[in-house]
Amino acid sequence: MKKTQYFKQFTDEKTFSKLVRIKTMPLFMEHIKKYGDKIGVVDEQEITYNQIYDDALALAFKLKENDINEKENVGVFAPNNYDFVKASLGTMAYGAVATLFPQQLNDTALYYSMLKYNIKALFYAKELENVVELTKEKLPNIKFIKIENFEKKLTSFSSSIKTDDPACIVLTSGTTGKHKGAILSHKALLTGVWNGALGLKEPFDQVYVSLIPFTHVFGLIRNLLTGLYTGSKVYRTPDMKQLFKTIKIANPTILVLVPALAEIFLKLSKEVGMGILGNNLKVVIAGGAHVSPYLTLEFNKLGIHFCPGYGLTESANLVSGNPEPTYKPRSIGKLYPNQQYKIVNNELRIKGDNLMIKYYNDEEENKKAFDEEGYFRTGDLVHIDEEGFLYITGRIKEIIVLPNGENVSPAYIENKINELEEVQDSLVYDETNENGVTILVAELLPRQRALAGKNIENLQQFFEQKIDKVNKSLDSYEKINKVVIRTEDFARTPSLKIIRPERKKK
Repeated sequence: MKKTQYFKQFTDEKTFSKLVRIKTMPLFMEHIKKYGDKIGVVDEQEITYNQIYDDALALAFKLKENDINEKENVGVFAPNNYDFVKASLGTMAYGAVATLFPQQLNDTALYYSMLKYNIKALFYAKELENVVELTKEKLPNIKFIKIENFEKKLTSFSSSIKTDDPACIVLTSGTTGKHKGAILSHKALLTGVWNGALGLKEPFDQVYVSLIPFTHVFGLIRNLLTGLYTGSKVYRTPDMKQLFKTIKIANPTILVLVPALAEIFLKLSKEVGMGILGNNLKVVIAGGAHVSPYLTLEFNKLGIHFCPGYGLTESANLVSGNPEPTYKPRSIGKLYPNQQYKIVNNELRIKGDNLMIKYYNDEEENKKAFDEEGYFRTGDLVHIDEEGFLYITGRIKEIIVLPNGENVSPAYIENKINELEEVQDSLVYDETNENGVTILVAELLPRQRALAGKNIENLQQFFEQKIDKVNKSLDSYEKINKVVIRTEDFARTPSLKIIRPERKKK
């Protein structure tokens, strides 16, 4: 079955025909304008699609007024709010390249990022004005534009933008290493948006709550832009402390989550009832890190269509999605259309409409990123089953090389451990014991709800026995020799991935 036909089967013909391919951000803006007076974004007030369109035109006018040219880099520095929405949309539809700076950047990091990405103008929110002051002083030739409600606006967006022109730069760092800036073309960005709407029975007219930063590719494409593309309503979460208040008001029909947040939501749903997530939730899209089959199956038992997927910043977020989660709960689904792939030494390599142009100003990384045929090296170790479903088995850069030369994928072992009902998350690494022997260690974060009522006298012994069972499914060199039980969560990135400790050079 062709890739498009596979995803098409999950909705009706009429709905699927509305999922039109859009080629550039100016055309995207014309598309969402058709939703007119429907509410598109809810921040401190309700904002219609007409207002979003007009406000983006006003932000674009400020770029023209400040002599910013098409294809020049413009920074967007704002919280997860409407300021970010109108500044990023206005910049991209104007034809400049929206360079998305996480709001967590301090003044020094912002300054060096402005230099690295050759920023010609910076849109910034009033909440972040103090952070911007240092950069203003040191870079007097940059145009600094506080995001406000501007009256003057362009009459239309750029008509000269081509599909392969750069639309935005999204910063990526993973769990280790310095950040890189992935340049996404208009075609790549909007292919990701189209992919985001595939595989759902009812992609249109949904209600979202924004829980992932819009500066993260998952939040930008699958939450914000796919939400607007489908005429849905996107609620801003002003403060994570007010999260459940926002959810109560919004009554979302769909949530886009990383697994760590999904774990929290599942726990609360079982403790206090599904009402904690509103009364209308139908779908959860999960990604950004490994999704345990436990989460997939438990949410679906509660009547929530919980769909795991897989993507990268470099692939405009979406590479694969799983619309059949209970059939293949361990899989991250099938590859989306308009991609080619190959597997070389178990590594997935891809190219296609959704792939980035390159990393900005980083030729060394670009040489590493692409092979001689132009395929992007994902760094992910995978296998595909006989039905075309994709499974992640590890990361190349995380491979542990044992003294005997055997290669161990910690992610592969962690995935098996995380299938245990009593384990919320895990981390596998190597260490040298008191006898000078290299051993494998598994740190476990228990799932307290699953332990409740089991009358466990010795928690250490309990988990060692569980790991013994996991060891039986592993090769001899992969077996866990030591179990450490955590009493608090792992250190995590802003996208809630576990931060792996740096490996000592041997």
